[in-house]
Amino acid sequence: MTKMRNEYEDYSPFFVKPHTLASLTLLAFAIFTIATTNLLIDQEAIMLTDPKDVIPSPTTLYALKGVCIMFVGLGAIHLPNTIMTRPISFLWRLLLAVFILYIALMTFILMLPLNHARAFVSVFDSNLGVPLPERSYGDDCRIFTPENPNSYFANVSSAVWDCHFIAHFAGWWGKMIFMRDWYIAWICSTMFEICELTFRHWLPNFYECWWDHLLLDLFGCNLIGIILGHFTL
Repeated sequence: MTKMRNEYEDYSPFFVKPHTLASLTLLAFAIFTIATTNLLIDQEAIMLTDPKDVIPSPTTLYALKGVCIMFVGLGAIHLPNTIMTRPISFLWRLLLAVFILYIALMTFILMLPLNHARAFVSVFDSNLGVPLPERSYGDDCRIFTPENPNSYFANVSSAVWDCHFIAHFAGWWGKMIFMRDWYIAWICSTMFEICELTFRHWLPNFYECWWDHLLLDLFGCNLIGIILGHFTL
């Protein structure tokens, strides 16, 4: 029998192989380079621009909603199937289209200066775009506080009853259900704590005590949430 010709045999394997991680890295580098360079070049013009100018008019918003609905509808029909098939593949194609719209919106906001971005997100909710008061989680890292009249472990109990504790626990339960892989979820959980350590000079409430990072977050509610997500699956 004659061997069937491979349609890609005339091409170099380098250009046929996807190179997913390398492509994503280059794409992210290009996006961040464009965003930061644009801000440096147009700094003077940005200072003279009213942030409210980036807010679309009601008519424009109405038109954009139609464009989004059209894109999600076409994506649900024509985008490739994902590895998720239950209950129906149509649902996951629709979600993939929504995720593409979301990352496009995040890229758009990234290109805006901070005050313009805050003005723009107020379109979705008037409570958005307002700077929140920062709370410090790393001023007092003592576990035992005998002088506190309410609790001998006031710092720990304050961190446990904080909204972020519930967000970590419920969030990683849900993330595990979506990721469906123990190792990937655990790697992402660890990398998130590393990101908090890396970028705490940008966001003051990323400063946390060592026991908050390790015992409450990484090996606490994150791990418990991932385990419960695993049993849920």
